[in-house]
Amino acid sequence: MAPGIRPDIACGHPRRRPSCGEPERMVATVVELASATAALSYYERDGYYAKDDPEHRQASFWHGAAAGAIGLRGHVHPKRFDDLLSGVVPGTEIRLGRMREGEREHRPGWDVTFSAPKSVSLEALVAGDR
Repeated sequence: MAPGIRPDIACGHPRRRPSCGEPERMVATVVELASATAALSYYERDGYYAKDDPEHRQASFWHGAAAGAIGLRGHVHPKRFDDLLSGVVPGTEIRLGRMREGEREHRPGWDVTFSAPKSVSLEALVAGDR
């Protein structure tokens, strides 16, 4: 533990002694995307995740066997991303989803946010970027 971090704070369990014995846990929040339009607007909004990086798209790329199987390789292009969110495999007539009572049902996806325990933030603050 870095100097200056109090063990009772780093424990991550408020009002408990540092010897609480419970491990800190990474928290994952999963939210179903309501619609393709809302999702695209959210991800494109003001360059939210890379305001200071004019080349922020270079950080987003397709990954995995499923992406490769439908021809998605390299950097993420907004039009292809929008197509997938809308349930269309880019460059094809293939529609994603399942048929239910004669209607195609498609979920654009899920947004997963991982949050580290507070002690990780405190450690980074004290230790710096080393």
